[in-house]
Amino acid sequence: MESCAADASWLTFIDADGAIPAREYWRVASLLPAAEADVVCACRIKMAGRTIDRTLFRHFQGRVFATFAEELFHLGYYDTQTGMKAFRASMLRPILPRLQEERWLLDVELLVLMRQAGARAIEVPIDCYMRGPSSLAFGLDPLRMGVQLVKLRSRLGGGAGEAR
Repeated sequence: MESCAADASWLTFIDADGAIPAREYWRVASLLPAAEADVVCACRIKMAGRTIDRTLFRHFQGRVFATFAEELFHLGYYDTQTGMKAFRASMLRPILPRLQEERWLLDVELLVLMRQAGARAIEVPIDCYMRGPSSLAFGLDPLRMGVQLVKLRSRLGGGAGEAR
C-alpha cells in the first residue's frame, strides 16, 4: 500500500461518517486527471442537481465557521469543512510534516499551507447526507474552534505569501 501512495499523483481523504456517498467520491476522483488545480475540495452547496440533507442548525453552524475562517484567511472557499478533499501529491507531500492540527481545523490548516505553496484550488459541489447528531458540543466546541482559528491565523498568517 505504501508504494502505491508513494507513486500516486493525487492524495485524497474522505470522512468516515458516511455523509458523502461513495458514488460522489468516485465522481470527483474521475475529475482529477484533467483538473487544472492542485486542490479539489468537495463542497456542500444547495444548487440545481445537488442534494444536501442536513438540519438548518448544522447548515447555520457551518456558515458561521466558514465566514469566520474566510475573514481570517481569505481562502475563497464556500465550505472548508466538507469531509472530502484531493491534493496534488507533489505539492502536498512537502507540507505534511508541517501539519499540527489534529481535529476540526486540519482542513483549514491544509488549505492555508497549500495556498501559501502556490496551489490552485477549485470546489466541486457534491451530494451530502448528514448522518446522526453532530459531534460538536453545542456552544462550547464552536467557541473552542473560533479560538483555535485565531491561534492558527497567528501561527500561519492569513493566506498566500504569509508563511511564518
